[in-house]
Amino acid sequence: MVVVAAVVAMLIFAAGTQGWFLTKNRWWETFALIFIAFTLFRPGFVWDKFFPPLAEKSATELIQVLEGIDPGTQLRLKIKGEKLNGDEFEKVVMLPVGDEATGKERLSSMGIETRDEEGKVIVDMVAFASPAEKAQIDFDQEIVSIQMETDRPPKQIMFFPALVFLVLIWKLQKGRIRKDEELATA
Repeated sequence: MVVVAAVVAMLIFAAGTQGWFLTKNRWWETFALIFIAFTLFRPGFVWDKFFPPLAEKSATELIQVLEGIDPGTQLRLKIKGEKLNGDEFEKVVMLPVGDEATGKERLSSMGIETRDEEGKVIVDMVAFASPAEKAQIDFDQEIVSIQMETDRPPKQIMFFPALVFLVLIWKLQKGRIRKDEELATA
C-alpha cells in the first residue's frame, strides 16, 4: 500500500508541477494536485494535527503508569538536565519495561531511583550498566513528563479525501476536454 501510494503521489506531483493533468491545469488545480500528492506522501502530517500521536502525563504519576504498562513495551520519558558546560537540555528517552510486579520494582529494573523535590521528580541514582545509564540518564536530571501513545484511527484514512479530490479534479478536467472538443467541432 505504501509503494502504491508513493507512486500515485509522484505522478500527481509531476502533474501538479508541470501544470497538466488531463488538460492544462487552472491555478487552483495545480495547488490541489500538489496538496493531494503531499497528503499521499505524508498522511500523518494533517492527521497528527487532529489526533496527536502522544499524550503527556505528569512525571508524578510515574509509578502508577509503570504499573499499568504491559511488560516488554517501551516507556518514553522527557528528561531535562544540565550539561557539564552549564547549558540546559531536554531530551526524550525510551526505556524497556520489565515484567516485575510493582511499578517501583519496574523503575528499579530500569536502573532509576527518584526523589520528589518541590513537586518535581528528580533522578536520585542511576544503576551501573542499566538501561537508564545506556540512555545517558544521569543523577539530578528532572523527569519532566511521561509520553504515552494515544489510541487513534490509522493515518491512512487521509488517503480517502485525497483520492476524492483527485477524482473531482479528474471529472472537472474531463468535462473541460469534452467542452473544448465540442467547440472545436462546431
